[in-house]
Amino acid sequence: MTRFLLSSSLFSLACSGAPCPDGYTADHESEECVKDSESDTDTDTDTDTDTDTDTDTDTDTDTDTDTDTDTDTDTDVDRLDGEILPMDGFAEAAIVARNAYSFSDGSTLLIYMSSSDDASCGQVADYLGASESRGDPTDLFLEDHCNLMFKFEDPDFSWTEDAPLDVTEIESVLVTAECSLGEGEFAMDTIGGQKGYFWGNSADESLAAWYTAVAEDGEITRVEETDTGVVLNVNLDSYDGTYPYHEREDTKARGTGKGEITATDCPELEETPYY
Repeated sequence: MTRFLLSSSLFSLACSGAPCPDGYTADHESEECVKDSESDTDTDTDTDTDTDTDTDTDTDTDTDTDTDTDTDTDTDVDRLDGEILPMDGFAEAAIVARNAYSFSDGSTLLIYMSSSDDASCGQVADYLGASESRGDPTDLFLEDHCNLMFKFEDPDFSWTEDAPLDVTEIESVLVTAECSLGEGEFAMDTIGGQKGYFWGNSADESLAAWYTAVAEDGEITRVEETDTGVVLNVNLDSYDGTYPYHEREDTKARGTGKGEITATDCPELEETPYY
């Protein structure tokens, strides 16, 4: 009833030309006061603009320069470096002229070459018989390496690559090799009535063997006396050898070995049975 009276009043005001109350507008077509519509004038003016700019620039520069320089100054490019290969296939032995000692009395020239860096003049002389009791030769040998000995009679020092000395000319030179093959060590023992240090393996005899040989093919291309000893150039190809302390058949050996041996004068060698 109240709503009806309000509507009738608003209608009457519109018809009578009187102004409409606040919140109403006169509608001349319907001649009524019409309530104003609510207009959503809320305008979202959020202008928040993300201006955060990532300016982090990675300027980390790798300046690590590899300055590792190989300083190995080993200049022994002509040094004797070869091998002896027994044909039974038991082992392969290297020949490297790391140490050598020599002595000449005017008619006999003896040169002993060791593959061990630890060899010394006194040890070589004792091993070759300068003293009555030979000491432990461990420092003279390496596993699977061979040492060489050259014995010249009346050398004339005139040999060259064009006119070499053949190693089979035994009246002039004898070239022998001794090889400590396999996994072994020197130990005091008595073999064949001879007491001394022998190469072997006490736990398993099959793992080590002592091999000795005589060069049967090769050449001596230079023997030159120097202020400190002798320089020798050789080219060795094959050997005829044996296992003197082991139950193995004698066997030949192939060989490669071309290069220079620089021997230091060792007067103690004069005390050996070779003179």
